[in-house]
Amino acid sequence: LGEGLRYVRRTPAIAACLAMAAAAGMLFNLGTALPVLATRTFGFGGAGYGALMASFGIGAIPGGFAAAYSKGSSIGRKVRVLCLLTGIAVVATAAAPGGVVAFPLLMLCGFLSIWMIALANTLVQLRPDPNLRGRIMGLWTMALPGLSPITGVLVGAATQFVGPREGFGLAGIALAATAVSGWRALAD
Repeated sequence: LGEGLRYVRRTPAIAACLAMAAAAGMLFNLGTALPVLATRTFGFGGAGYGALMASFGIGAIPGGFAAAYSKGSSIGRKVRVLCLLTGIAVVATAAAPGGVVAFPLLMLCGFLSIWMIALANTLVQLRPDPNLRGRIMGLWTMALPGLSPITGVLVGAATQFVGPREGFGLAGIALAATAVSGWRALAD
């Protein structure tokens, strides 16, 4: 673990992707802020909330295909732009004036976020020395799904104490911040 952490510290592109993965965990934990946003802000019931969740999933499908067909050696540049665009789309969804606008914005969030996280995962898997790949992927797993108990509490607290829009938008702010902070590291 120590050797993997030292390698990440010496490899800024991988460190930036790990930070983006942790921020993406805030978004991918949709069950924390989205139900409150759907019911209290947009006035939906269970069916409307389910439709919002489905919108994210519908957008994620072409996002996966976009990642699979991404070509070129500039994966880092794509990741940083996609991360920033995902953050903007999440904030726009949080600020949506109504549910009708939120549906296509959540589709866009699904599309961009899945494309971004798949490319970031690819970068993190392909860049390390082969003898460190398992350790680095262990850190990836700790960053994305492993931090959900922490990021979920942060989003939940923001949702409860500040508001549903702010709680949902927190993921967008975190994604945009990690994109900006890792911009130079992901210049390829």
